[in-house]
This record gives sequence, structure tokens and C-alpha cells, in this order.
Amino acid sequence: MRRVRMLGWGLLALAPLVQASEGVEEPHPWQIEGYGTLAAHVADDPVVGVRGDGRNRNTSLNGRVRFDGDSLLAVQTRYEFAPGVQAVWQLLARDDVRYGQRPRNEWIYLGWDAQPNLNLKLGRTALPVFLHSETRHLGYAQTTARPVNTVYQLNPFTHVDGLALRHARSLAQGELRTEFSAGRAELALPSGTIDANRMVSLALRYDEGPWSLRVAGSDYRFDMHLANVQRLYSQLIAGTTACTNCAAVLAARAPLEGVHAQVQTVALQHESGSWSLTAEIARRSSNNSIVADSLAWYVLAAHRLGDWSPYAVLGEIRFKEPPLGLQTHPAAPAAARQANQLIDLYLQTPNDRRITQLGLRWDFHARAALKLQWERYRATREGRITGQSHYLEVPAPPPIGPYQGPAWDGRVNQWSLNLDFVF
Repeated sequence: MRRVRMLGWGLLALAPLVQASEGVEEPHPWQIEGYGTLAAHVADDPVVGVRGDGRNRNTSLNGRVRFDGDSLLAVQTRYEFAPGVQAVWQLLARDDVRYGQRPRNEWIYLGWDAQPNLNLKLGRTALPVFLHSETRHLGYAQTTARPVNTVYQLNPFTHVDGLALRHARSLAQGELRTEFSAGRAELALPSGTIDANRMVSLALRYDEGPWSLRVAGSDYRFDMHLANVQRLYSQLIAGTTACTNCAAVLAARAPLEGVHAQVQTVALQHESGSWSLTAEIARRSSNNSIVADSLAWYVLAAHRLGDWSPYAVLGEIRFKEPPLGLQTHPAAPAAARQANQLIDLYLQTPNDRRITQLGLRWDFHARAALKLQWERYRATREGRITGQSHYLEVPAPPPIGPYQGPAWDGRVNQWSLNLDFVF
């Protein structure tokens, strides 16, 4: 791992030299390019912290400015062994609960153009779940400061280790593109780690004129290692809250191993002159209340005025888990019954919310854009006080967590200033 990090930093240092030699037209098998973001964001709530990305270590809380949320640097090296056969290695340095800010392998694969319209990849590649899955970290390719989190929270995986296939063909007056991937992956989140031992995804995209329609589905099997949840389970099964059916209910409704989840998405894009409209909807289902059944969507409208692009976003996420039905021993005190009710609510993932975004993008350079964005989160369901740890960090009261301060009022604002660039 130490050698990989040293080589990664070496590639980062070489990137400007490669860029400076762009004018040389002699063919060569090596290509080096990259992208990055210099970012700052601040949230205004004294109780709830906000992350730029769901895998960041730190949150912005009570007006504290964070520079490590969306800031990143990536370098991609491509080597052409022979016509149609290439190796690609992308190193990404971004704040992460597992790697900190050290470079990590985002992509590393061997590609083969079997036919002009058919490409095969073996190794670590992008997981084709959402519209922006391949450019999830590439801020310059997106109108907004970051992918809209109501939808993208449903699948935090960004890559898969395995086999990927891409095919394109003409259909009617447009083009149909197919993406397929199968493999496995590991993921680190603030709440713990997830080991996916099987991931299969299929996406179809049809482009015709100003319209683009994309439909995708993914199937996952994984195990979760969540220290706080495991500790809570142990307390419940041991009888700390006088729960009489926790062992059976947790095994049936909220197992941490053998989780089976599916995600389906539909995205629609339309370009009309200086106007653009994007809508994306995602549905997730699983056999685990922690990976709750959910429905999420957003709509993005943008208008190009020269180098300036004002935009607006509306989005929502809803979780649809029924109560687990944790029962308390009749002789237990009222406090035990209240504790089990709170834990039951917590395990239903009551994190429904709506978001509103207003932003302005300035393309001041052919390879750089500056974005200013305001975003408001608003909780839309009772139970928001029970804690969550993703884009929002909501402290949990006893018996789930140690927090005993004021409750969150359900609203928080986030301001972001991002400088995105490619080279």
C-alpha cells in the first residue's frame, strides 16, 4: 500500500508536466489526465452537521467552514498496449473515513475494444447505477456542486471489482447504449463498513436529438459491520430494555449479514437551446430495515446565459419501513417501554427529507468552473431525533446514543463554493 501511495503522489506531481506537453502531436501509448475540486462548505445548524459527501470524516456544524468535503484531486493514467487494448488507472485523493486524504484506487482495469461498438473491462470500474455514476466525483461534468444526495444516498458504492461490458448500436433515429457489470466491492461509511460479495448492474440509455432516457437496475448481496448498531443489538438481546422478542425480530427484519438489496433508477434529460432539464428517480428495496425500502427523486432545471448558468433543484427521499413491533415485558417500567419504542422507530430509518437548491455556475475558463450553491434540508417525518449518519449527522439520544442536548428542529442550510477543473 505504501508503494501505491508513493506512485500515486508521483502521478499527481507529473500531471502538470504532461499537460504542458499537450501540443506535441507525436503518437505515444501513454496518456495522463485528471480533474479536481477546491471546495468550501458551511452549515448553519448547532445540532445537526452536514457533509459534502456521505463518506467524509467531518461535518460542518454551527457555521464552521469545512474545506475537506468536496475537495479532491484525481489523476488517470492510460496505456495503450495495442490498438483496442488499454490499461487504465485512476487515483483519487478525497477525504474518506477509511483512507483519510490519501490517494486510493478508484479505477484500475484492463480494457479491450472487441468491436467498434463493444468494449470489455476487467478490474475496478464505475458502478453504472445512476446517471452520474461514472462522473460522481467529476464536479466539472455536473451542473450542481455535487450529485443530488436524495437519490445518490440510496447507493453509496461508486465502483465494482469485476467485469464490465459496454455496447452501443443505432436504433430508430438515435443510439442505444448498454452497460453491464458484475463483481464485488467494499465500502467505508461514517457508521461502519459494508462488504458486498455480489453486485450485478444493468443500464440502458437511449439518446435521440435533445432527449435522453436512462433505465438501470442493480442487485446486491452484502454484510454490514456497524459498531454502534451491533452494540445496540447486544444490549437489546441481553434484556437491557426488557425487550421480549428482540432476538427473533432483529434476525428477521434487521440482520447485519446476508443483506439482499435492489435499486432501480430512471433518468430523463432534455436540452432545448439554453435550457436544460434533468429528472432522476430511484427505488430501493431490501430484506433489512436499516437498508430501508425507499423512493427518492429530484428535478434540476438550468438556464445558460453566456458563461453563467443559474439552476434550481427540488428533491425528496422517503423511507417506507413498517414498525418492527418490539415488545416490552409487562412488568418493566415505563422507561423501558419508551426506550423500545424509540429503538423501533430508529430501526425504521425515519430519515425522510426534502431538499431545495439554488445555485450559479460560472464557466470562466474552458477547463474550469466556479459554483456557488445554497441548499436547504427539511425533515418531513417524526422520528428525526433518533439519529443518522450520512450526509446529515443527527445525534442520537439514549438508549441509541449519548446525546442529551436540544432536539433538532428539522431544518438546516448548507452553503457551498466549489472550483472544479480538468487537466
